Amino acid sequence: MKDLWESGDPYDYFMGRWSCLVGLSFVDWLSTQTEKKWLDVGCGTGALNEVILTTQSPSEPIAIDKSAGFVN
Repeated sequence: MKDLWESGDPYDYFMGRWSCLVGLSFVDWLSTQTEKKWLDVGCGTGALNEVILTTQSPSEPIAIDKSAGFVN
């Protein structure tokens, strides 16, 4: 049986819209200053990192994930 989560496309189809909405709320809840360093471990397809990039103007964004199919 093929692993559904070996690439980012099925994951984004299933979870993408929720990841963006939760990401916006989460970053807002953190109430951090802009232009800080950010580390997103287990970034998946990058939904949270995209929110960070567009709302926080990070000085050094780093996003990593062990699943090569998610990171491109």
